[in-house]
Amino acid sequence: MYVGITRAQQTLHLSYCRWRKRAGEKMACAPSRFIAELAQEDLRYSDVPLPPDEAAKEKFAGSERLKSLKALLAR
Repeated sequence: MYVGITRAQQTLHLSYCRWRKRAGEKMACAPSRFIAELAQEDLRYSDVPLPPDEAAKEKFAGSERLKSLKALLAR
């Protein structure tokens, strides 16, 4: 994980499974301890909704990225 964090240039998406099967048995999994060491204000969890103002910013940024991709493809 350390290499991924140090090489990420703009964003980094981390994931983990909550459950996994080992030898046919379902086992609970815990996230890496390194996640707890990251600045919590920089983390966003998928099961926690964004505040409305941040959601609007994300939507606008996504629209702008899509526009720029369409402009590249139009050439």
